[in-house]
Amino acid sequence: MTEREDTIERIERVLKLARKKSICVSIPKLTAELVVSMLKEQEAKQVVGIADSVEGMEVGYCPSCGKAIANKKIDETKFCKFCGQAVKWE
Repeated sequence: MTEREDTIERIERVLKLARKKSICVSIPKLTAELVVSMLKEQEAKQVVGIADSVEGMEVGYCPSCGKAIANKKIDETKFCKFCGQAVKWE
């Protein structure tokens, strides 16, 4: 089981034990830190080495896997098609 799967399972266990109408649950600090870390991994990262290309497209490199990705200015590319990393083109 991966760390991600284990963290999700721990949170689901806590939620299952909580009363149905309860609006608060308590989770261990380590679990909360892991959740925050996982959420930060999903944040969009700046594309590296953006250059103008032909036909109104920009080309840059994914900050996670390093593969070249293209961006149409009309229809912005939001994820790397190779690794799934969320990207931004600012």
